[in-house]
Amino acid sequence: MADGPLGVSGVQARMSQIESNLRQLQRGSGNEFGSLLNGQLAQNIQNPNTPFNPFGPGTSLSGAVKVPPVELRLKADAAARAAGVPTELLCAVVDAESGWDPQAKSDVGAMGLMQLMPGTASDLGVTNPYDPEQNLNGGARYLRKLLDQFGDTKLALAAYNSGPGRVKEYNGIPPFSETQQYVNRIMARLGKVQ
Repeated sequence: MADGPLGVSGVQARMSQIESNLRQLQRGSGNEFGSLLNGQLAQNIQNPNTPFNPFGPGTSLSGAVKVPPVELRLKADAAARAAGVPTELLCAVVDAESGWDPQAKSDVGAMGLMQLMPGTASDLGVTNPYDPEQNLNGGARYLRKLLDQFGDTKLALAAYNSGPGRVKEYNGIPPFSETQQYVNRIMARLGKVQ
């Protein structure tokens, strides 16, 4: 009587094959998986800030929500509380803006975790936009200001992305696909109806 599609003997053969592959890996012989794993480990030793990619180099992990390091999440929580902004909202903005990279810089010059523009950073008293604590505190205050100004989370997000002047000009979310996708992505992450 067979157990599943392989049967008992098929399962035992597969287990033997896996054990053989693991023995080869332990001996460091040149099998494909061992080479891939050794290459990834060597890359991570050379650059410890590079996340391990279990799918191999060159394979994109985009689309996944990046889990922030604990210390950044704690700073984000503190900044959100101090500014009176929901932590989930602040974290969703950080994820969308920089993917939790404190050194992020956009093509238009936005900097740090919350991608503050130089003028905005200066207005908020942020002297070093690459300092996570300063950036998060300044960005949280700015988000609070936009929430108060527009009275609506979607409009505040649109203003954060495209500028408050654009939201006023269009009397709502501007018709820019980037801004509309930005607002929708964050609202979906928050579990809000579009």
